[in-house]
Amino acid sequence: MLKIILSGLMLAVFFSISPSPCLAADQETVEAWCEMAYKAFEDENYTEAAKWFRQAAVEGYAEAQYGLAGLYENAQGLKQDYAEAANWYRKAAEQGHAGAQYSLGMLYDGGSGVKPDKVEAHKWFLKAAEQGDGDSQLAVARMYEKGEGVKQDYIQAAGWYQKAAEQGYSDAEFQLAQFYLEGMGVDKNLVKAYMWFSLALDDGMDSAKENLAAVEKKLTPDQISEGKRLATEMKKVDSD
Repeated sequence: MLKIILSGLMLAVFFSISPSPCLAADQETVEAWCEMAYKAFEDENYTEAAKWFRQAAVEGYAEAQYGLAGLYENAQGLKQDYAEAANWYRKAAEQGHAGAQYSLGMLYDGGSGVKPDKVEAHKWFLKAAEQGDGDSQLAVARMYEKGEGVKQDYIQAAGWYQKAAEQGYSDAEFQLAQFYLEGMGVDKNLVKAYMWFSLALDDGMDSAKENLAAVEKKLTPDQISEGKRLATEMKKVDSD
């Protein structure tokens, strides 16, 4: 009798997380599928991850659509297919998923699975950047700086580099320092150039060391002290 009860409980659990051919799954079930997918992914069982991501993705769950797209893009548990990756990234991106918006922008930027389109790339990068995604903020800044997919605008570039730099992105810190050094999109300010080169170096960009030394030669001791103070303050903001 106990075996029958246990068997019944196991079947109930199975059917509670397995997709019904007739009824749409509820939100809790779909989230459970997605969690199982990520657990399988962490265990490097990509085939299993793909199965669970797909089940949740077809129900319209953006996080699962994003996960499934990533497996297609990186050939993990599935045959590499950039067109399918773009398809699933788009579904998630249209629901406002910032990671998917960035990834779709990257596909358009490089022409993988879609026709290369800088304008479309900028559109999706911008959507994610406006949600605070640092990678996208950096991408938007670069496109404004180079005039790719959008009219060249150093002021916009500086603004987006600033946003990414404030999140600790060393590439953005370095570029913002260059802007302050040369007066591109911002007023020329060697103290702020020193500050951002210093932060870029602290965040792992070794190439900033030479630039920092060059700027330091142009500054007075008081200006160097101010640059260091600003850098310390910014580090405190980043850590909060």
